[in-house]
Amino acid sequence: MRTLELMEALNRAPDSQIQFDFCALSGKPGELDSRILELGGTVFHLPLDAGFPRKFRELLRRQGYLAVHSHVHLFSGYILKLATDVGVPVKICHLHTTGDSIRPHFRKRIQNQIMRWLLFRHATDVIGVSDAALKVFINEAPRFSGDGRCKMIYDAIDIQSFQKPFSVPGIRESIGIPQDATLVIHVGRIEKVKNHTRLVSIFSRLEQTLPHARLLLVGNFSAAAKRSLDEHIGRLGIGSKVVFLGSRTDIPALLFASDLMVFPSLWEGLPGAVLEASATGLPVLSSDLPGSLEIGRFFPTLKCLGLSQSDEIWSESAGELLRIVRDRTLSLKALQGSPFEISNCIPQLERIWKNMPRI
Repeated sequence: MRTLELMEALNRAPDSQIQFDFCALSGKPGELDSRILELGGTVFHLPLDAGFPRKFRELLRRQGYLAVHSHVHLFSGYILKLATDVGVPVKICHLHTTGDSIRPHFRKRIQNQIMRWLLFRHATDVIGVSDAALKVFINEAPRFSGDGRCKMIYDAIDIQSFQKPFSVPGIRESIGIPQDATLVIHVGRIEKVKNHTRLVSIFSRLEQTLPHARLLLVGNFSAAAKRSLDEHIGRLGIGSKVVFLGSRTDIPALLFASDLMVFPSLWEGLPGAVLEASATGLPVLSSDLPGSLEIGRFFPTLKCLGLSQSDEIWSESAGELLRIVRDRTLSLKALQGSPFEISNCIPQLERIWKNMPRI
């Protein structure tokens, strides 16, 4: 589940009579911990070390959970096996990615096969965040073909988060962006899958035709990842045009204050940043990810390009989007009643959590 869905599920907990607790496998506090506690949830920090199996089973026994919902892709097979050990009746695997394009080495392939077998044995439900994410999983695990446990539930958006009045001049001033700048935004942690090196190369090309353009990078990053990207930015000579914001909680406001999103990711399940940007009516230029193509069926402000296309073509397409997209209210209207609206998503998940009969 994405952050918005998580918060909405917690908000609905008193009415739905569901108690939500969370297990952080990093073993470290996270940025959502305080908000979860405010909404009545509990966070357990259990690192994936040699003692994890025993501690996790003890936690499940002590708390008496009726459902375990795992979001760690194929490793969910092992998590759900531990849940079976202590008699948890509802065991859910949530698939958030189509996987990477690099063929895993022999040991990893064997591990993946074991995890798929464990999922087949122990999962009561397998949820894909997009048709593509579920299809890739079933293609790699043919025994799930036609299995009634598999279903697709789109990641979703809370419309209310995007209907607040935002002061674009105030937002831009607060982050040091000139009012007359063409603001290109990217939302996503700095790591290989997000393809930031290609992103800044595309922006460098776009900036040649839009000298007042700025690139806003929103998302977590390690010191090493930022240092490497800074070096690439320096070689391109655009250091003064790129702004690193790090992790933010005001994403809708930043999207409304921007003019364009460029999203050249290598792979995703359903790119949440693209969905949120599209919901604000922000023009989005994305790599032709299957998940982005699915979003594009509903939002006309989204255009997809293959990563094999040159930076020049990407830049030209970005410029074209900036010229033709004018009415940003149309996308919010498209969101209403769509499968990406959170009021459609949460009830489907509640039925699974409560182990209600399928209809």
